Amino acid sequence: MDAMSQVVIELPEDVAARLAERAKRDHTTPEEVASEAVESYLSPRRSVGFARIGDSGRSDISENVDSEIRSALGL
Repeated sequence: MDAMSQVVIELPEDVAARLAERAKRDHTTPEEVASEAVESYLSPRRSVGFARIGDSGRSDISENVDSEIRSALGL
């Protein structure tokens, strides 16, 4: 396991409640959810070049937009 540092943060009540709900839903702790969220936020972002944006090679995207969004969100 990597060395860990303890950080104390203050959250608005509604954010703390959402954090607790997410942890319960994911069967983990609020600390783990917060740690993963911070790690994701601080990770280097991949840049996307403007060339070929919107060119998926598929012609059915506009007809299937709802299912594509659900799939992308893991729903």
